[in-house]
Parts: sequence; structure tokens; C-alpha cells
Amino acid sequence: VDSVINLCDYPYGFKPEIYGGIMEDECAAVIKKFFEKIRGKNTSL
Repeated sequence: VDSVINLCDYPYGFKPEIYGGIMEDECAAVIKKFFEKIRGKNTSL
């Protein structure tokens, strides 16, 4: 998982387990719906 800050690079004394892809389809649907709504409101683009 990428981010602006990679917390795994900091020496906090533990290394968390990171899992990707959790609720991937659901999150993609929410983001897609959001941008479809934005595009629908702004037809001058």
C-alpha cells in the first residue's frame, strides 16, 4: 500500500501487517459513482 508517508519505514518497534484489496470492488463503485455525479453536474467540460 502506497501513501505520502510510509509508516513502515519509521522505527516504532513494530511492523504492522498490511493487507490490500479489502473491499476493493465496493470502494471502486463508490469512487466511480462520485465521479459520474460530478461529471453529470458539469457538462461544460
